[in-house]
Amino acid sequence: MYEWTEKFKNGVTSVEDSTRPGPAVMEDNIAAVENVIWENRRVTVKEVASLLDISVGSVHHMIHDELKFQKVCARWVPKRLTPEMKEKHVDACQELLCRYEADGEAFLQHIITGDESWVHFYEPEQK
Repeated sequence: MYEWTEKFKNGVTSVEDSTRPGPAVMEDNIAAVENVIWENRRVTVKEVASLLDISVGSVHHMIHDELKFQKVCARWVPKRLTPEMKEKHVDACQELLCRYEADGEAFLQHIITGDESWVHFYEPEQK
């Protein structure tokens, strides 16, 4: 209470946190981290940090918060679709739409639907 009273007497008008000093995450570091991950998707945060001589905390922030990657089966996987993935989805949808426009309801009769659950067995390779 005493600290806030002194701060407001000295001209502070906001109770919001001010920006904290610290090294800013640079775009070239983010690009370097992304390149390392795409070269070897099994690389760890500590390995990336030692390769690029960046702190582990900064590398973790870049990978998870800036690049939006997450670890799945010991591989880094993007959380969001890349522009190439989005383009493939659009192309597939446009192809299906063209086939529907050409064949009409007959095209829909060839689509197989069901309520079965398919489970794909995948055993990741060991290190």
